[in-house]
Amino acid sequence: MILITTSRKPSRRTRRFCRELEAVLPLSRYVNRGKAPLRLISERARADGYYRVLIVGETKGNPSIIRVLDLRTNPFRWMGQLYISEVFLLLDVKTRPQRVDEDDLVVDAGEWRVLEDIFDVYDGEEGVVLREREGTVCFLLDGQEVGPRFKITGWDPVPEKLGSALR
Repeated sequence: MILITTSRKPSRRTRRFCRELEAVLPLSRYVNRGKAPLRLISERARADGYYRVLIVGETKGNPSIIRVLDLRTNPFRWMGQLYISEVFLLLDVKTRPQRVDEDDLVVDAGEWRVLEDIFDVYDGEEGVVLREREGTVCFLLDGQEVGPRFKITGWDPVPEKLGSALR
């Protein structure tokens, strides 16, 4: 189970990106962070049975970074941060996002194998497919695109500046 939240004061586009992620990631939930510190959000998430927290950050109003926090360790452990660009929302192509009623996620990673580590909380053989080809990630169900699409531009495992963010 994954909890999705944002950095403080997110743009409308970033909040919409998070809601679309929530709709396609099985057993996930998006919470509006507000002014809450990450430690409080992480502790509540663990108490509610979540294994990961995805914190979506932005640059100039567009989602640009996804920080990944592993809640299965004590103290919580930063897995790293995924840099993203070229975010396309379903609403950009005039499609209304709908909650996918699946319990499994299949990760079909090409060169970005880190996606398998981030989403290892799912042990799916069928359901929503997270497909990555040449750095572009999309979510498919029965061959139809059902979630946001974005390009991965980099991965920074456990950056130094994140180490003290939860203290």
